[in-house]
Amino acid sequence: MKEKDEYINDVLGKYLSGEATAEEIDFVEKWIAATPENRKYFQQLKIIFTSAARMSEVHTFNADIAWDKVRNKLRNADLNIPKERRLLPVLLRIAASILAAVAVVFAAYRYFAEGPLEARLLTEVNTKADTLPDGTAVFLNKKTELLFIHEANSKRRVVRLKGEAFFEIKAQKENDFLVSVDDLFIRDIGTAFNVKAYPGSATIEIFVQQGEVICYTDADTINLGANMKVVYDKATRKFTSDEPKPNELAYKTRAFVFNDMELRDVAEQLNSVYGHRIEISAPLTTCRLSVSFNGETLDEVVSVIAETLDLTVKRSGDIYLLEGAGCPD
Repeated sequence: MKEKDEYINDVLGKYLSGEATAEEIDFVEKWIAATPENRKYFQQLKIIFTSAARMSEVHTFNADIAWDKVRNKLRNADLNIPKERRLLPVLLRIAASILAAVAVVFAAYRYFAEGPLEARLLTEVNTKADTLPDGTAVFLNKKTELLFIHEANSKRRVVRLKGEAFFEIKAQKENDFLVSVDDLFIRDIGTAFNVKAYPGSATIEIFVQQGEVICYTDADTINLGANMKVVYDKATRKFTSDEPKPNELAYKTRAFVFNDMELRDVAEQLNSVYGHRIEISAPLTTCRLSVSFNGETLDEVVSVIAETLDLTVKRSGDIYLLEGAGCPD
């Protein structure tokens, strides 16, 4: 995939120039170890970079000089390519190496000369709506950390995510939007989508509300359209299609639909969104509820549940206790 190759070359460039983040360093080392071909490509690129780095001695940064030096190094390098794989494949490999090497040479200059545009957002006990520097609307769930980076002269906007966030992307044809979580990358194609990726979880969930995204690792790729969801298993590194839940975005919308659901499950979903806690007495475990809510306060939600099931409510601080005689089977 073109976008994936461009991203890998860019990260390799930052790794070799000493500008990679801890997450990028970890990604590169895993990528190198993944296949012998990756390792060989990295070693070739490292040789080219080491030689091309001598250009730093030139006080005036000149793109033509850079190109000439890289071409000379590639022309004289022995890459040990078998004869039967030469001609057109060799030309393609050399072209890819030239592009990668030039990206490396320019990386340090770009970073020190202009620097990236960054924004960091954090949430703890509350959710948060905000807007990124590029105009993208974002909504963060609780206990979420988001780092936005738009590098100078780069055609890529990157978000590092820990937690859960909903994105409504500000379209920029010339600048890709990429969400990075561990070894998984989510590329936007004019989209509103949600990513649930808490560090302690064994999975990452991606739900597309509208538009399209491409999810990929160095081992697999999947496209998602509107109203589609996928779950990525961190251990197996596999994607599995899943049905979106009725309350998939309830943390953002506070809109709930409960259809013949056990009361304890209703309470669990409500507790995950509101800052208070609903508890139910033992006789109510078999009670089932069909009801919907759309932005009501927790006081109103609890009152409706109590009225519907003929329950009483006792409140102590942040805790709502629902009590009653129980429900018929």
